[in-house]
Amino acid sequence: MKTRFRYLAAAIIIFSLVLFAGCKRTDANFTTDKDSYKIGETVRLTSTSKGVKAAYWILPNGSSVKGETATYLIPKGSPNTLSFSYYVRSRMGKVSEFTKDVKVVNGAPPVVETGKVVLWSTWTAGYTLYISAGSTSGDQFYDGVIVNTHALDPGCSASNALTLNMEPGTYYVWADSPYKANVWSQNITVTKGSCVSLRVTPVF
Repeated sequence: MKTRFRYLAAAIIIFSLVLFAGCKRTDANFTTDKDSYKIGETVRLTSTSKGVKAAYWILPNGSSVKGETATYLIPKGSPNTLSFSYYVRSRMGKVSEFTKDVKVVNGAPPVVETGKVVLWSTWTAGYTLYISAGSTSGDQFYDGVIVNTHALDPGCSASNALTLNMEPGTYYVWADSPYKANVWSQNITVTKGSCVSLRVTPVF
């Protein structure tokens, strides 16, 4: 009976060790040979992962490469930041993603997508417009003056209206007249490629 129990205990221990080894954590990561590059140079990627069954890279041009190493020649016209992704699958089937950015010192700056805001009034000119980020008046980052008046909405292509190109977001806009402060205010939302036309109508 005791001998049978010892055999059973030994079998349980051996099974536990095998199970623990099979559940070993995947320690996945990768390195680049440098942190900054110039156009025409080659980025060399090297895996430092352990316990990985399969792995592949996603390069900035969208192509994929299998294996523990990869290279990428930085072409002309590249932006000033490139992103590399590394996907690994552990022996237990778990897929993990790791990403690293590198700088391209002579790369192009990122393109900021903006929306257009047109501010106009049918009343006398001279209103000073203020804008702050968010839905309330906070730290203003812009002020401008409506120089011309318009009987009708001048539209987004008008050259004589107060026109701003702004990054997408929510803003609080308010105005002072030549005679009184804070005579008009409104929240606006700017989206990429949109045009918002706002008529400044003061309330005295």
